[in-house]
Amino acid sequence: MCIVISGQDGVVEQARRQLEDLVPVWAVLDYTNTRTINRELALVKLSVLGPEYLEDQLQGGPTHQAKTFERETTLAHNFESSGNPHPDPHSDSHPSEPQPAPGPKALTPSELLRRKSEHLAAIRTLSDQFGAKIVDPFGILESARTGTMAMPRTPISASPEDTEPLFESSGPVDPSLLPPG
Repeated sequence: MCIVISGQDGVVEQARRQLEDLVPVWAVLDYTNTRTINRELALVKLSVLGPEYLEDQLQGGPTHQAKTFERETTLAHNFESSGNPHPDPHSDSHPSEPQPAPGPKALTPSELLRRKSEHLAAIRTLSDQFGAKIVDPFGILESARTGTMAMPRTPISASPEDTEPLFESSGPVDPSLLPPG
């Protein structure tokens, strides 16, 4: 478990002492004078069908609206008839059923790669501009926050031109305070 506490020095010190008194706690690390990375993640379950189907997915079960029922019946009939490649002429199938439209033009591997990279670049640009609002058009089914996580930055090998220290520490970490393993 990671607990991130921000506040006055006395409050942080009191919280550290109380955590150390707990029996199952293996280590309490104080990163007060250390450069750290603090992050919080959001786990989001999205609807791949889009927002127009969001209410149906949340409610579950079939709908009894006339248009939806007719569409589902047509889909079921088409599915059943697709399993029989040679239809029986005496069956009550409709001879004027619409034929499926021809599929999209086949793309070469290089065109596919180019389109995929353009798509990923567009998603990256959108996420940079709008943050978490990028998932709203899909319809959020569930979401959960992970909580704040903190970890110290690792030192990067400095070039001779760098004069400032990259890693500031309040001293070496006592190995006896670290978890086993």
